[in-house]
Amino acid sequence: FFCSNAQVVLNEDFEGGIPLTWSNENLEPLGDPSEIWTIDNSGLAYYVSTTAQYMYTAAGMSGNYAIFNSDAYGLNGAEDAALTSPAFDCSGLSTVVLSFNEWFTGGYNGAAYVEVSADGGSTWTAVVNYPTTNTDLEYGEQIIDITSIVGTSANAHVRFRYTGDYSLYYAIDNVVVQQ
Repeated sequence: FFCSNAQVVLNEDFEGGIPLTWSNENLEPLGDPSEIWTIDNSGLAYYVSTTAQYMYTAAGMSGNYAIFNSDAYGLNGAEDAALTSPAFDCSGLSTVVLSFNEWFTGGYNGAAYVEVSADGGSTWTAVVNYPTTNTDLEYGEQIIDITSIVGTSANAHVRFRYTGDYSLYYAIDNVVVQQ
C-alpha cells in the first residue's frame, strides 16, 4: 500500500510489547479480568501447524504481535477482550485508512471484530466482523477506508475485540492509521 501524501496518526508494531497507552481489558462482566491480549513472537499458527511460521509467511506479521488466545485460557468463562488504541487526531486528514496484518482461526463460537470510534470510545462501528459461525482461517493484510466513520474526529480510536470461551484465537500486527 502506497500513499504519496501519507500522514501517519497511529503506528504500532508491538515490538516493545503492548504499550501502556493502549487499553487492554476483558469487557465481559462475568469473565476473568486476567484474560487479555498478550504478545507472541513464535510465528506459529496454533492448531493449524505446529512447525510452520504462517503468522510471518502468510499473514505478513514480523517479530512481536498481539494475540488473544482464547484456547490457551481454557473454559474459564465468557471472554470479550478488547485491545484499544490511544486517541488519534484525524481532523486534518481528507482520507483516513486503517491497515493491519491479522490471523483469525475461527470455530468453537469464537468471534473477532475490528471497530473504530469517532467519539472517544463512546460508540463503536465494526469494520471487520468474523462472526461465531465463521470456521475459516482469515489472514493477511487488511486495508480499510474508515473516513466515513472517523471523518474529521480529533478523538478517534481503533480497537480489536475477541469474544468466546475456549474458542481459538485472533492475532494482529502492524496497525497503522494514515492519510
